[in-house]
Amino acid sequence: DALDGLDGPELLEGVSAFINVLALPEGDEPDADALEVAYKRLPISLAETPNHNPDVVGFEVYADPVFRDGTFVRGTAVTLVDGGFAAKRGAEYQLVPLLADDAVETYRFTADDGTAEDRTEEPFITWYTEGGSFRQNFSLHPYTSTTWTAPDAAFDGVLVAVARDRRGGMGWSSLRLSVP
Repeated sequence: DALDGLDGPELLEGVSAFINVLALPEGDEPDADALEVAYKRLPISLAETPNHNPDVVGFEVYADPVFRDGTFVRGTAVTLVDGGFAAKRGAEYQLVPLLADDAVETYRFTADDGTAEDRTEEPFITWYTEGGSFRQNFSLHPYTSTTWTAPDAAFDGVLVAVARDRRGGMGWSSLRLSVP
């Protein structure tokens, strides 16, 4: 029923449904700071190549990153334990989001004049954190990594990479961080 009332190109463009998730902590008097809220976009259309959310399936983390002409070339691999890692105060880390195999899609685009062409999506990443700072808080495929600097004080928190595409798709993953 989501596409009722649409015709022609509107059926191919489709609509977006949003799924909201609310996780409440247990107990009679839950702690508001422990409340978790999230949403996920679900595209609905009749397109031959419907959009899929570009999911982030994990991370690679490198300490002591080395750059050549502004591009990350190497670093010391950091082993992630239980979805996170312990960082050194004030140290720089290169964060590489691992995108799902279908995150970079080729799709059929139909212009207003009816002309069809094949396009390839270019997902981009927006980076968020509760502590520390990014050299830049966004990155574009194929250069989706970013540099994060750990805070100078003790910290426990989360870093989140949100992947989006030009057709409204969105996926994310988080990485636990601690700075002793």
